[in-house]
Amino acid sequence: MNHKQAHTLQELFDHPIRLNLKWPAVVSLFNALGEVTVESHDRFRVDIDGHCEVYHPPHRTDLSADDIVKVRKFLELTGHIPGSGPRGEHPADEDAVDGELVDGPSPGGEAAVSDGAPPET
Repeated sequence: MNHKQAHTLQELFDHPIRLNLKWPAVVSLFNALGEVTVESHDRFRVDIDGHCEVYHPPHRTDLSADDIVKVRKFLELTGHIPGSGPRGEHPADEDAVDGELVDGPSPGGEAAVSDGAPPET
């Protein structure tokens, strides 16, 4: 996924909903995440990680709030949520171990997992 596609992914999940998201940018994101097939009557079949959804492009280039919610739900189903780990392409989560952030190396040289409590002294 390139920078523009990652930015589009983030914008899809912004609150409040952005009403200036362009359909071609969303199609580009879909192509980066899976496969897009143009079917009859301008329907777009999107296959990502074994899940399929069919979209009708908006009459204008901007997506409506309903279109954005539909795309969000599909991306959530496929695990592509910004900041959710490798699929969400959020670099800050690279130091996570079993869903918890790593404090750093422990005295034994292995990574210590934080339980949220302050370190003992």
